[in-house]
Amino acid sequence: MNAQRYNYGVAVRVIRNVRNDGTYPGMDTGDFLVRRGSVGYVVNVGTFLQDPGHLLGAFH
Repeated sequence: MNAQRYNYGVAVRVIRNVRNDGTYPGMDTGDFLVRRGSVGYVVNVGTFLQDPGHLLGAFH
């Protein structure tokens, strides 16, 4: 079991642009979801493609 790297409510900054890979509804594939430098807060942490610790959540 891996220790959680992020705590809920902590401010985080995006270091790479995040684009829609086609799985986010209502936007075209390739559209920006979050731009590099954006700041948000941890609201959920989970596993993505069997790699625990990826940050999942909403950015403001």
